[in-house]
Amino acid sequence: MRAQRPFVWAGLAVWLAGATVLGPAGALARPDDDSTAGREAVYAQFAMGVYLLERGEAARAIALLDFAWRESERDPVVGARLADAYYAVRNLDKAESVIDDVLKKSPQDQESLQLKARVRYAEGDYEGAIAHLERARKVRTSFETERLLGSLYAEAGDVEKAIDAFERCIRIDPTIPYLHAIYGELLLEAGRKDEAEAAFKEGLAIEPDNERVVESLVNLLESEGRLKDAVPLLEPSARPAGAPEALKVKLAAAYIDAGRSADAIALLEPLQKKSTLSPEGQLLLGRLYYETNRYKDALAVFGPLAQRAGNSPELYRILGELHVKTGETDKARADFERAIAAAPDDFRNYLALFFAHSKEFSKKDARVHLSKGEATAILEKASSLAPRDDFDANFMVGMAFLSVDSLAGARGHLERADELQPDDRGVMFNLASLHEKAREYEKAEAILARLHKSHPEDAAIQNFYGYLLAEMGKDLDFAEELVRKALAQEPDNGFYIDSLGWILYKKRDYRGAARELERAVAKSGEDATILEHLGDAYAALSRYKEALTAYRHSKKIQDSAGVREKIESTERRLD
Repeated sequence: MRAQRPFVWAGLAVWLAGATVLGPAGALARPDDDSTAGREAVYAQFAMGVYLLERGEAARAIALLDFAWRESERDPVVGARLADAYYAVRNLDKAESVIDDVLKKSPQDQESLQLKARVRYAEGDYEGAIAHLERARKVRTSFETERLLGSLYAEAGDVEKAIDAFERCIRIDPTIPYLHAIYGELLLEAGRKDEAEAAFKEGLAIEPDNERVVESLVNLLESEGRLKDAVPLLEPSARPAGAPEALKVKLAAAYIDAGRSADAIALLEPLQKKSTLSPEGQLLLGRLYYETNRYKDALAVFGPLAQRAGNSPELYRILGELHVKTGETDKARADFERAIAAAPDDFRNYLALFFAHSKEFSKKDARVHLSKGEATAILEKASSLAPRDDFDANFMVGMAFLSVDSLAGARGHLERADELQPDDRGVMFNLASLHEKAREYEKAEAILARLHKSHPEDAAIQNFYGYLLAEMGKDLDFAEELVRKALAQEPDNGFYIDSLGWILYKKRDYRGAARELERAVAKSGEDATILEHLGDAYAALSRYKEALTAYRHSKKIQDSAGVREKIESTERRLD
């Protein structure tokens, strides 16, 4: 057996060198016993301890490494490995005690400083951990020191120092994709979007299908409304049959952003047929079916989702809207009522039912039937539950009240929305509409003048502003200019044509007015106001029979005292 020892020892020596466990001198400090057997015993215990430590058996390694530590007169190389083992089993006190002894003998030992930093971090001492890593950095710049410093600075919220540390890491080794991802994410956090995008692209140049880099760059593009630009990034890794579903869903979203709904559906449908599509993917596919008017297919997706989700008011509202689209209004009402039962304090459930009933927001042949009293009660309930500090809630409820000419209800919510988001185009436009309906023309004009100044090319604003000036009999040349600009953008808009006809009527160009108003009726179909305007133009031209026909048609659509008076007056003229 003695003859075999040199061969075994040589093997251990080579193994130790490969594991980088020898100190700078290339050997451990020798114990007092200078015999070959004594030295070999220390080396053997140390080598086996390192072997166990590297295998993840730190608890078993400690006894061996502690023996080698004591017998080698606390050699720093052995101490560093013993401290590693104590750290691995989270005996932080022992780890710190050993590493402190090591640093007394080798204060510039970088690995020991790194381990000291890890112990400090594990104890919650972030500043101490950073301080030891900064000491290690002064000894020598190393990849591991910079990586640890970058991570600690990032966790402490010092983004700029974290960026600097990861820049150093990348300079040391620029070939690691995840470093470019982390670096880009930190740049993004610092608001340096262009540099972040460049960092992600550098990572992709190294590894085009690196999931983290792809995801980070896609998220950046999505945040900037450029998700369609992510299509070529996602396609190579997401289109293959075995690609992760999360990537396929992200690619489908990118296709949608690029206007490629058919491609998105083709990507998701096979997963849906196999019943492997995640809830997120199913929601996306259901949305795609809805947006492409495939309402029954959308119901086939959202129905099972709602069943699995249990009492989900959001899904019940979606089902209600889909059943409205398919003309199944009884089912739609049941869906909205289930949403109300599931979340009776959520204004959106009541508002969804009201919109499904409203002639302003739903088609005539696909509206949920509610009595006038039910509709009023539902809208009042939505109003009472709308959070006062929620802009969308106040805006939507205000719009609902305005749709039924409940000006008092609309005023409170729209004015509150205006307080929450001043100068919002939608709120200002509808506040102007409210003032116009209340015959508060000066208030409406003031709002529309501001809107026109901030949105000078907006056709809807041009038309409304011009029409209001006609109602006021004011600045009619300017009013005509506004409406003609709107018509240049939308030449077949019947309501814009009506505005032009009404302006010509106010300018006493009755023939021109009648001509335009006839065209407005042809373009817009049955609208009580346009027909009344046409009747006025005919009456001004003494075409009383045609005026009477127009007035009577207007009254059938919307009865009003003003139209009844005009009918009676015209009938007297004909008599």
